[in-house]
Amino acid sequence: MKRKFFILMLCIAICLHVSSCSRPAGFPKKVVPFSLKISSNGEPVSNVLVAFFDDNKKAETNSSEVVKYTIIATTDSDGIGEFKTSAHTYIRKGAPPATYKATLVKFFDKAPSDTLTKVQLEEISAREVAAYRAKIKSELEAMPGFIPFEWSNIKTTPIKITVPEEGGTRTIDVADPKTYQQ
Repeated sequence: MKRKFFILMLCIAICLHVSSCSRPAGFPKKVVPFSLKISSNGEPVSNVLVAFFDDNKKAETNSSEVVKYTIIATTDSDGIGEFKTSAHTYIRKGAPPATYKATLVKFFDKAPSDTLTKVQLEEISAREVAAYRAKIKSELEAMPGFIPFEWSNIKTTPIKITVPEEGGTRTIDVADPKTYQQ
């Protein structure tokens, strides 16, 4: 009895594993190893979340539904982010070959000085709020590895990245527009 139960559980585990490993409908057929190095004046920039967006992602099925998968990377202390493409629980290292708009969001190790709460902001005048926001913005811009705010919005980002058929690595220096505008 124990042996039959063990064999049944093993079969169930194998079936679940095989079904979770199959590529979801609409997931890209080809994903190649791809990484991005982010620097500022040659110095690596860590803690940057990079997301790729392709407006032409369509399901690789007979339907016209939009495929819902993400392509993201987060840079490490060397400024390098390894991309992963995922849909639900299905994850593959790399990115599908294509040209993407990219957003970059920098997470700072420390907050600007004198941060105010929402309640504190409601208690001061509009002029004081504007001055406070300008001060915070200038402090953020002075921090090493600052990435312009418009780069975090898909509508305003100037970043375009092409993932070649063979994969590879690309370098973006946030201080040098030639490295991120194609």
